[in-house]
Amino acid sequence: MKPLFRFLILFEVILCFGPATIMLAMSFIFVPAIFFSPTPFEPEAMFYLLPTIGGCLGLTALICLVLHLFNPTQVYIAPAKMRLFIMSGIAAIILTCTLLSSNEYGLIFYLLPILATVHVVYLGRTYVFRYS
Repeated sequence: MKPLFRFLILFEVILCFGPATIMLAMSFIFVPAIFFSPTPFEPEAMFYLLPTIGGCLGLTALICLVLHLFNPTQVYIAPAKMRLFIMSGIAAIILTCTLLSSNEYGLIFYLLPILATVHVVYLGRTYVFRYS
């Protein structure tokens, strides 16, 4: 792969997943605060834990897929796990969008990672959709 294409893929990933990664890092601060607050525990608080777990899995799939695009001979995780992690990442984005949907201008921050995921999966389609 040419260095220009590597740079463009990295630029796309950083631009599209930067805000989502920042929100994922902030969830590591706020989700434990919800569980350890002095108020009584509410079962609805579990819905705030799901996007954090799904986001971590999706970010793992993204990193492994981009690394595979740069070095196609290396296999980082099995394709079946890759598909599961990608789907959990997309589900985490959609769940976060529904939980925090008060700002209609912030919708672009939820649409960009999904579009970038589709593009990166298309680039690595031989690895993602390989039989495992």
